[in-house]
Parts: sequence; structure tokens; C-alpha cells
Amino acid sequence: MSTELTVELNLELSSNNQIAVNYLLRSPINLGLRFFLFIFGTISVPKSSSMRTFLLVLTVLFSQLTLAQTEEQLPWMTNLEAAQKQARKEKKPVLLYFTGSDWCAPCIQLKEDFFSTDEFKAMTKDYLLVMIDIPRRIDIVSPEQLTYNKDILKRYNPERSFPLLIAYNHKGRKIGEVSGYSSLRDTSYHFELLEKIAENY
Repeated sequence: MSTELTVELNLELSSNNQIAVNYLLRSPINLGLRFFLFIFGTISVPKSSSMRTFLLVLTVLFSQLTLAQTEEQLPWMTNLEAAQKQARKEKKPVLLYFTGSDWCAPCIQLKEDFFSTDEFKAMTKDYLLVMIDIPRRIDIVSPEQLTYNKDILKRYNPERSFPLLIAYNHKGRKIGEVSGYSSLRDTSYHFELLEKIAENY
């Protein structure tokens, strides 16, 4: 009798990849992926490394589509100097975010628990949001953008903490920051930072 594997994402994944897959399955905006798994979940396929690779690649493709859809919902800027100039002109705070969008498991979790919430969108509607992404894949940001991001990382986040949120007022004074995201998935510190920003405006 041949050994078979059902398409239930019963894959040999690293802990970071497993967190990413769990995020995909729980995500309310990723109904397409869950429908796909529901329809094909009973199909048996040969248990081979090539098939596991195929399923993982398929999952990653759905992941990138989902993340792209979510990103479009927030007005992220990618140039800090441009944001600072606009902040001075419009007297708005700047929220600077360092992430590793394709490898940082806590960043993926924070995206779901914090950035994708209606509360975050409401509280930051008058903020200037700046994302500095340091991905490992070469097709997520342009080479020029990656070079710029690494320079900002060196200047503003020399300890290379991911995820990291830093808030500034429109004059460039730091209001506060929150580094990291625990496995308890407690966003209270992150929302406290937003409340601290609001107290200054």
C-alpha cells in the first residue's frame, strides 16, 4: 500500500513558516485560500518532497496576494524624509515601522492583530505612516528602495529590532517606541503608543 498525504498543510515546516501558515488560515480576508483548502482537502497526493514543495509554494503565493491586499488598505509611505517634510507642513505625527515582511513571524502576527484592525485605522487616520521593509526576497521592494531602507535601518534602528514602531511629532521629536511582539500577542503596548501620540495632538 502506497503512502499518501492529504492536502491539509500537514507539511514539515519550520516554526516561523508554521506561524505564517496559521496566520493565513485564520485571516478573515483570506477566504479564497480557506475555500481552496476546503475543496481540495480530501484529495490524496503522493507523499514526496516535490509535492510538499509544491504545496508550500502554493501557500506562499496565496500569502503574498493576501498581504498585498491588506497593505493597499493603509496609506504607507516608503520615504521617511518625505514624510517628515509633509509632517512639518501639515503638523502631523509620523509613525515609523520597521518590518521584515516575508520572514519575520512576529511582524506577520502584528500585522493581523494590530495594523489590520479597524481601531488602528481609525486612530491613525491623521498620522503619516512610514514602512521600512527589509525583506529577504528580492522581488518585494526595488533594489533602490532596499538600499534606502537599509540606510534608514542603520540610522534609526541600529539594533535591527523587528518589528519596531517609533513615533515622532511633526518637529521630529521622538514621542515613544515599541520594540518586538511577544508570543502572547498582546497589542496593548502598541495601542498605548497610539494613545500617547494622540495626547500630543
